[in-house]
Amino acid sequence: MPSRYLRDSILASRTLADLSDFAERLFFRLLVVADDFGRFNSDPSIVRSVCFPLLTDAIKCTRIEKALDELIRSGIARFYLADSKVIGELINFTKFQQPRAKKSKFPEPASGFVQTFANVREQLHANVSQKQHGRAATDRYRDRDRGSDLRSDPDPIGEQFEQFYSAYPRRQAKREAEVAWRKLNPGEQLREQILDDIRQRYAATEPKFIPLPATYLRGARWTDEIIRDQSRVESAVDMSKRLIIEAEERNNGNSSSSEIGRHSGRSLSLVETSRGNVAAIRRDS
Repeated sequence: MPSRYLRDSILASRTLADLSDFAERLFFRLLVVADDFGRFNSDPSIVRSVCFPLLTDAIKCTRIEKALDELIRSGIARFYLADSKVIGELINFTKFQQPRAKKSKFPEPASGFVQTFANVREQLHANVSQKQHGRAATDRYRDRDRGSDLRSDPDPIGEQFEQFYSAYPRRQAKREAEVAWRKLNPGEQLREQILDDIRQRYAATEPKFIPLPATYLRGARWTDEIIRDQSRVESAVDMSKRLIIEAEERNNGNSSSSEIGRHSGRSLSLVETSRGNVAAIRRDS
């Protein structure tokens, strides 16, 4: 921002003394933001933002308009139309300031100056309406030309995600899952690995025990070891086979016990007989 020079005679200016406090305040701020030729964009919203950057919420644009209108009526500033814009110019600015730039940032006035800021406001509204109309027409033609392209533009990553999401057993938090999928952007081999993994890993798992798809993708769960649940519910057929086997084992056990008992009794009889014979021999002797 170039330096501005002010003389002490400005304090005794009758023109500035006749201004309202806010209009005089705006004038000194315009001295700072105007280019080397004293010109500035006079759109009230732009004037407010560049002259009062910390007070945009407190100062209304209508107040800026009234102050600019005072500058016009006092002969301090004037406004003209150029390139569909209303340019403000501080009169006698170059008389007291030394321009450093060779050319102004704004175009030269091509026609007469606007007499009051009411005319400025009308011209601004007309320019805005014209721009909006032209922009709307341009957008319609652009959308018409691009419509077929937008409809035919493929999204392979989105299609691949839909394939993954439809195959995943727990379909929740889809938006987060799609973000994670697009960030991963897996190749064909990895996609097949992921689809095969979720089919094997969660084949017999309830959905409430399965992590969210976004968690699965962010944690690269397809690289984890698959731990199978060894416990299995016994079917009716398996139960029947088990009971038959147990019954046969019990029967075989009872038969073996009986046979052992018979052998034991026979052995005992032989022992007793032998003892009787020994006793008889002792008596004879």
